[in-house]
Amino acid sequence: MKFWSNAVVFILPLILDRITKLWALHNLQHTSIDVNEYVRFELLFNRGISWGMFNSTSSVGFIVINLLIVAAICLVCWFTYIFAQKEKSLVGLLLILSGALSNGIDRFMYPGVIDFIAVHYYNWFWPTFNIADVAIEFGAVWLIIQGFYTSWE
Repeated sequence: MKFWSNAVVFILPLILDRITKLWALHNLQHTSIDVNEYVRFELLFNRGISWGMFNSTSSVGFIVINLLIVAAICLVCWFTYIFAQKEKSLVGLLLILSGALSNGIDRFMYPGVIDFIAVHYYNWFWPTFNIADVAIEFGAVWLIIQGFYTSWE
């Protein structure tokens, strides 16, 4: 049962992200959609890292960022292996890995990571993101909470 629940935690965000990104590619090429006064769907290609940091039009910069991201994904895979050996919860790491893999697929298939969810509140704007980014953030929060929980044991 543990295998299947871990598989769902990994596969579900990956599939949701891929489907929503395909939807964005097909429906937001030359337009944006206002969902409500706070959320807009608009297509962007992020060549940087989280929240558009280090977004570069330079091919060399893009390659360096991609190599660093591949190294980070390998590191998360290693941590996942270690957590599995110690029979710790893999939920946080699997969410991070799922999101990183989906965003990694974008980096090799498109001019950058497909971001399309834009959230704002009056003059405050959150960087445009996607479902994979949400999975990565939830995974990071899960690991922090898990760290606090295990430190009290």
